[in-house]
Amino acid sequence: MTNLYKPFLLVIFAASVLSASYSSYPSEYDPCLAQRRCSFEEFIVRAVDNNKQCLLFRNDCLFLNEVCARRANNQPALEKVEPEACRCTDICPAIHKPVCGEHGGVYTTFPNSCTMNSMACRQNKSLTKVNRAKCQRKCPDSCPGVYSPVCAEYNGAYSTFSNMCTLNMMSCELDKTFMLAHEGACTETANDNFVSIQ
Repeated sequence: MTNLYKPFLLVIFAASVLSASYSSYPSEYDPCLAQRRCSFEEFIVRAVDNNKQCLLFRNDCLFLNEVCARRANNQPALEKVEPEACRCTDICPAIHKPVCGEHGGVYTTFPNSCTMNSMACRQNKSLTKVNRAKCQRKCPDSCPGVYSPVCAEYNGAYSTFSNMCTLNMMSCELDKTFMLAHEGACTETANDNFVSIQ
């Protein structure tokens, strides 16, 4: 090989190395440049937004996807926090592992343990996880006339119940497992299948 071609080949080699390096490094420095498909592994990550609202993610990959989506849409950033920083969790992972919780003789079915603990924390009361069969016990005859609405879901339809006791009574009488969605009345705009049960 003549000396004339050596500098030319050296330039091509250097350019290809730089090109390969450049394409692999940005995703290391900026994780949002790499597309990710997340697994279903559960390693709960807790984070807060600028309102200090606590959010839960099933794993770090899903957390990172949310961080990137917020950045792309110019939304407030999320900050990872330790478990103790999230005293009351506001949002739980959408995992369907029903549990039965008891407080003061009232039994309620929750979509998962996180939802049960979140409700207990926000209502400042202790909910005890019990055998799921307890949530299918004899139907209560009556409920107190206290209006403390809750929203529950069954087969994609959302219903507002005047209180937890009414939810449990109707669930028992209709032999349907209404899943507690959240405290407060359901919003008609959130779902076309909306009913109010007093």
